[in-house]
Amino acid sequence: MHLGAAHPTRGESRFEMKITQNTGSYNDRRYGKPWIAKISLEGNNLKFHFGTWCGDPGDEGILILDGIEPGEFYAKGQKDFRQPRNSTPVCYRATAEGKGESVSKPEVFKALAGV
Repeated sequence: MHLGAAHPTRGESRFEMKITQNTGSYNDRRYGKPWIAKISLEGNNLKFHFGTWCGDPGDEGILILDGIEPGEFYAKGQKDFRQPRNSTPVCYRATAEGKGESVSKPEVFKALAGV
């Protein structure tokens, strides 16, 4: 599953990517703005470090997440105000090819916690 363009850059000792993904138009009275975030572990909690969404509410846009490395985790989602249970984010593991492998939230926690 390809989630958008990954633009590799070479840091001093890291291989960072920039993930971009186009988003479609949506009903802004029902849904919040789309979001994307890198996931880290702080204590026993997953912490989201949000990227950027560029667009006008309800219109098409683009999600941008900078500074993610292959093997790291990220999530994307969009709040559904009418059916909050439909707002569950989808988690991915970044690959060197710029693709996202879908993983469950418990898998993310286990990998980050070293369990």
